Amino acid sequence: FIEGRGGRVLPNRKAVRLVEEGGEVWEVVTESGERFGARAVVSSLPPWQLRRLERPPTLSGAWISWNASPIIGIHLWLREPLLEEPLIGLLGTEIHWVFNKTRLWAHAPKNTGSEADGQYLSLVISGAARHILKSPTELREMACRDLALCFPGFKKAMISTWSVTKEPFATPSPVPGSDAWRPDPAVPVGNFYYVGDWTQTGLPATIESAVASGHACAQAILSRAGSADGSASGARAGRSSRGELHD
Repeated sequence: FIEGRGGRVLPNRKAVRLVEEGGEVWEVVTESGERFGARAVVSSLPPWQLRRLERPPTLSGAWISWNASPIIGIHLWLREPLLEEPLIGLLGTEIHWVFNKTRLWAHAPKNTGSEADGQYLSLVISGAARHILKSPTELREMACRDLALCFPGFKKAMISTWSVTKEPFATPSPVPGSDAWRPDPAVPVGNFYYVGDWTQTGLPATIESAVASGHACAQAILSRAGSADGSASGARAGRSSRGELHD
């Protein structure tokens, strides 16, 4: 998508420093010493990665203390269907959500699937810090206990296969007051823009928030470019000719 519109994607470059001049970030310096200049600098890094960069004092805030919250997924493939609902939230259990992926992905009829197809359930634990060091087997056993407690029919269920995924840095930890830490993706600091699920979009830190932040940032950059006078645009274009910045 980016290259098809004249951009360049530069993988395996690790940014380590943001160079400021005149209240704006003119260059991003990589670990190997490469320097990339741009008229607008957009960071999609989460807070715990962005704070590691050497950066101007203006690019700081309460967000620098924001840490990540892990999410664990336990995936069960059952030989026979168990649920009719597309998703169910659980109370009083370690498992928070049960997603009926067979139905959600339309791999079977809209009711419960078929005995031939079985059923794929994705179980989710949010804010899973106290479970993140548990082994996959321990997590599977815990999930099975919760399912048996909430769904009597699960005691007879046969699991064809299973897997566990751990995301230690899944989302920002929503501690009290943290909503005020979120920077506005449409309001730059100089020419520097924050984007990502953790920015202030009016949504929780979800993929929908990430998409909304990108749209808001892009619109702000286009509006700013359209309102800039010719001389300022020319001066910046000359300065940015030393390289291209790609997040």
